[in-house]
Amino acid sequence: MARVKLTVHEMGKRNELMTAVATASMFTAVDASAGAEFEMSGRDDKVVVLIQNAATAAKNVTIKAGNGIQGVNDYVESVPASSTTAIVLESGRFKNVSGEDKGKVIIMGASADIKLAVIQLP
Repeated sequence: MARVKLTVHEMGKRNELMTAVATASMFTAVDASAGAEFEMSGRDDKVVVLIQNAATAAKNVTIKAGNGIQGVNDYVESVPASSTTAIVLESGRFKNVSGEDKGKVIIMGASADIKLAVIQLP
């Protein structure tokens, strides 16, 4: 199965609400075997990934190391049951810089209970 492609939701301007997105459309379930991906095209300090665990037990999320010089180790973290957390990813560590996945960040979830949303800040 192919990786799920995540939509990068862009904030318009500072001090203004972002265009409203239906809750069901904001978060996308991760494919448990293939994972999810998104294009990181802007500044890495302006991309926030929201991670939601809809399960009744903690689930692991793995952010795959990119293939650049800083992409040494995957980042694995447990997300508590029925909770949402956020992370800002460093492009040097997680963005792929060459090959088939050039420009992409790849995230794996332990199950489809892991849902992701990506927000690009202004």
